Order: sequence, then structure tokens, then C-alpha cells
Amino acid sequence: GEAMAYAAHAKALSELGNREDPMQSFAAAVEALRRARVEVVDPGRRADHDFALRDVTTTLLTVGAAVGGAVAERACSNLLLDSAPLGLRADLTARSPGPAISDFISRVADLPRSRGIDTAVRRALLQQLSATVAVIGTHSRVPWFDFSDIRTNHPDHALLVIGAPQHDATLPLAWAVPTATGPSFVLVPLDQEVVDSLDGLGSAIGSDRSAPLWEELARQWQVQLTEVLLPAELQRWVMHPGGRLAVILPSVLAHLPIEALLIDDVPLGVRAAVSRIPAPNGAPLGPAQSMADINGYLDPAFSWAPEKAALGAEDAHCVGDVAQVPELLGTDTLTLVGCHGTADTRLDGALVSTAGERVLDAIDLLRRPLTDSVVVFESCYSGRYMGERTGEQLTLATSALIAGATAAVAGLFSLPADDHTTGIIVAALIRAVAGGEDAAEALRQAREIYWESRPERVRRPGGESDSMPSDAPWAWAGLVVFTS
Repeated sequence: GEAMAYAAHAKALSELGNREDPMQSFAAAVEALRRARVEVVDPGRRADHDFALRDVTTTLLTVGAAVGGAVAERACSNLLLDSAPLGLRADLTARSPGPAISDFISRVADLPRSRGIDTAVRRALLQQLSATVAVIGTHSRVPWFDFSDIRTNHPDHALLVIGAPQHDATLPLAWAVPTATGPSFVLVPLDQEVVDSLDGLGSAIGSDRSAPLWEELARQWQVQLTEVLLPAELQRWVMHPGGRLAVILPSVLAHLPIEALLIDDVPLGVRAAVSRIPAPNGAPLGPAQSMADINGYLDPAFSWAPEKAALGAEDAHCVGDVAQVPELLGTDTLTLVGCHGTADTRLDGALVSTAGERVLDAIDLLRRPLTDSVVVFESCYSGRYMGERTGEQLTLATSALIAGATAAVAGLFSLPADDHTTGIIVAALIRAVAGGEDAAEALRQAREIYWESRPERVRRPGGESDSMPSDAPWAWAGLVVFTS
């Protein structure tokens, strides 16, 4: 109520043409919102609570857009970061599991690990882990971050923060390039065609609903959403060689394959090294380095010829037994896991073999420190968030980051198990990371290799005789990079 009152006061002042006093009420409303959000520790109830607070956020963003100027743009940019989920922030900043997670993992570490994927005990444990990750401890201090904090930790990156769609049918964007003095902010109007595109991409799960990912007539979003999500300043920045872009997406839009947006007919993810940040945090992005160990597991039911060639060096350690996969994980290590992926609304999902054996899940990832490691999940949906629109982005990828990984490369949607598409990209990625390249730039280079040498058509998942254009996002854009 306090936040709503301050927001209404700020709105009234701005409507009277006042450009200074509204920001005082704006700041008071932000402080009240912070107190209100922190008091709800349970992640399930907090999601509902945050959803109910959208009216206050919409009012404040509207005030900031109306007032304009550097102060208002900075305040709105910080409000977008405040509006993001709270639970993951501390663990991602520390790049190690917090006390509650560590305690939970220590209590389940000695339990036998079933080879099956649907045991009731394992699923129950993963659900408990999800709650543990997302709960705010009653004695914990929730870290708040300004836009400038994220910029400081990514000094050579352009930064884009996308807010959740607002009640007034606008989409808030905040961004800055390294040469800018401060953030820019805008409320982008959303028409029904844009909303339909966003919803269609969210529903593109499984071969029967994946038309937006491959059918040429259903791919207008690649140009349409470029104009909505990428301001002209960012487009100019990523056009230059060596362009880097760090993106914070709201949970409700975490499914968007923004790497496939076209800029002058070339995908963003081919032009620029794109990193996704699952939640605002204070961890600086560390320098890339050569990996001490290179490990891999590849489901024996598939070919994996390019990946096997990339892992063929004498210092690579590959296993075929799923029981050995957790032992591949470690510090200063590049680990590739290629198999099927299952997704759920929390951390219930797992990587599984064609034979139905559990390969890896969040408990396995958090049992071992992954400091300075890079983990590559060549698995469907391993980086896909399918939970509540205001919930924590809990995936295998974020589990790896909590455990200390520098980066996690994971599947945003169904991946083609094809030596001519995903295989080429992953093989090039492995070679680049093994040589000391950071994961985002390594994936950009790998996509570029595919893009420049691709055939006219490639096989489409769902049948040996089905094909799709080789520039379809389904063929090459499913793997994305997550960093802290």
C-alpha cells in the first residue's frame, strides 16, 4: 500500500508537468517495494506477490518515461533489475552454493543414485532443492544491484535489460553500450502481432508446434522482434567486429531465441557474442582461460562424429557409462554432455540417455565445485525455464553457474541431433573453448562457421525424410550461453 501511494503521488505530479518532485516519490516507492518483496521468503508465495505488484511497477515506469532525463532513465533501469526474481542473486554473486543449498546437498550426497529418471524419491529431492535455491533466508540480506553494477562487471559488453510486459501493453527496455555515459530507457508499445509472436515462440515445444522455429512464413518474428527488442544504438554496436552483448531477460520471456534476431539479414548470435544472465548479480565476468581437463559423455545411440573428433585429443577423457558422468565434473574443466534432455517447471528436469538412464541432474551438478569450468549440455531444454512468469529461472544451466561454472552452454529448445547442424557448432565450440576462448565468443565463432558453410537444407527433427532451410533457428540457434 505504501509503494502504491508513493507511485500514485509521483504519477499525479508528473501529470502536472513537474519534472523534479516526482522522482522523490519514485525513490520512496522503490524503497517500499524492496521492503515488501524481501518480507516474502517463500518462492511460491513470492511469485504471486510479485505478480500483484506489477501495477506499482507499471505506474513508476510510466512516470519515469514521462519525466525523462538521465535521472529518470537511471531510476527506471534500476527498477527493472529490482523487479527481477530475488532468490538466485546471492548464490550467483558468490559463484558457489549458499549455506542452505550446501546443507541440503550434504544431507542427500550419500543417497544411492538410481539409474532411472522418474523415481519418486529423486523427483521429490529435486523439488526440495528448487525451493531451497529460491527461498530467501530469514536472516539473509537480499543483494540489490544498480544498472551501473552490472556494467562494471561487464565493461566491454553492451548491456540490455528487458522487463516483463506491463499492464499498459508496453515492454520496458534499458540498455547501454560501453561508450555511453549512462543507461537509456524506453517503453516500447506492444501490438497484437508482437504479442502473438512472443506467445508463439513460447509454445514452440515439440515438433508439432515448432513452426516459428523453421517454417519460412512463420519466421517474421526474426525481423519484427529485432525492432522491438534491439534499440538502434545496440544494433549499431553489434555490427562492429568483436561486439559483445550481455542480456537479462524476465522469466516470462526467457524462452526467446534473441540470438536469432536478424540485423541486415545476419543473426545477432552470429554477429555478436551473446551472454544471458539468469538473474542480476554482482559477480564480475572472469577472463577466459585454457581448460586443464576436457571431458565428455555422448549418448551411444547417436553418431556425434564432429563432437568425437573435437574430443579426440589425448588429454580428453570420454566415458560411455552414465554412472561415471558426475565424476567428469570439476574445477577448471570443460565438460560436454550430449544426450536427451527433459524439462520441468523447477529443477525436476534431468539429462537422460536413449536407454532411459539418468545421466545428470541439478543435485549432481551442485555436489561438485565447478569453479572456472565451462559445461556444455548438448541436450534439449537443458537451459529452458518453464516455471511461473515471476519465478526464479531454475534450470540445469543456472545450477552449473551456482556451482561455480564460468559459463553454461545449454539447449533453449529441442536440438537437432545432427552431425551437419548442432554437431558442427558444438565441435567448433569445444575447440575454441579448449583453446582459451570464452564461451560466448566461442559459440559465436561456431555459429559463424556453420552459417558460412551451411547447405541449402538440413534435416528437421521428427523424421529422417523431413527437411528445413539451413538458416532456420531450429537448425542452429538452440544452444545459448548463460553466465553469471
